[in-house]
Amino acid sequence: MDRQEAIEFFNWEGEGCTISRAAASYVTEITQGKTAEEIEQMSFEDLIDELGRELVMTRPTCATLALGTLKKGVHEHHMHKLAENPS
Repeated sequence: MDRQEAIEFFNWEGEGCTISRAAASYVTEITQGKTAEEIEQMSFEDLIDELGRELVMTRPTCATLALGTLKKGVHEHHMHKLAENPS
């Protein structure tokens, strides 16, 4: 995936609390069609607001786990591609 190439499809599989599972589903929906650069720029604070701050503030780590994991994966994929094809 190029930094400007949009993600067409991905999914998640896992277990967790209701908040982490709902957030993972939501992150999957809102990131379809976004580029790696757009995903890396997504804010944890914006995600919390979109999920409903009053609902998730008792469990912010659970609410942001999926986005953090996705951002890390996108970054690691990009770094791996750079190592394979140094310019």
